[in-house]
Amino acid sequence: MNREKLSGGARKGRTAIIIPFVCALVLLVPRISFAAQEKAEEELFFTYVGPVLEAGLASVSYDKWNHTNAVLDSRTAAGPYFSGGVQLDIFVHDFVGEFALQVRDSMFDKAEVAAIYVRTAAFGKYLYAFNESFFATGGFGILMDTGPASKTYDGGGGIAAAIGAGYSFARDWRIMFDITANFGRYGIGEEAKTTAYGVKLAVMYKIGRL
Repeated sequence: MNREKLSGGARKGRTAIIIPFVCALVLLVPRISFAAQEKAEEELFFTYVGPVLEAGLASVSYDKWNHTNAVLDSRTAAGPYFSGGVQLDIFVHDFVGEFALQVRDSMFDKAEVAAIYVRTAAFGKYLYAFNESFFATGGFGILMDTGPASKTYDGGGGIAAAIGAGYSFARDWRIMFDITANFGRYGIGEEAKTTAYGVKLAVMYKIGRL
């Protein structure tokens, strides 16, 4: 009899502990979920898109088969380049993911390697904000050159570096300015390599958040 009373009392004691614990969970879980949702919303990526223009100086070194002497001649060419297209930037905290699609006109002083072709670029940048309007950026990227092109173009690619600044104006607009350096393979000529230095300007509008 005493054992039954003791057992019943132990069950009542456990029940008295479990019920408040369950009630606390029921009340706290929605609050924790709401706080997590608010934090996730604060970390959404802001996306900007707009036109981009780039200009600079480039050089290319390449080999060309000399049919007369049956040897490969080493040649170089240099000249300005101009390009334009569309750029998309994704901002999250202190980082920027940048993607651009441009048509590039390499105006080398030797017509055999001068060409117009399509360039795709992707950058990862670090962002340092001076205040709500001005900020600086810097980072590295990869390049890929493809057709369509103005002449036979085997495609190319390489690496790039960029350092620049930005300015936020109005409510949803930003101007991005970069100094760029590109190194890679050029798709015309044997073992052609190119180096380029230039400036890039993009005017971008915020289209939303991912």
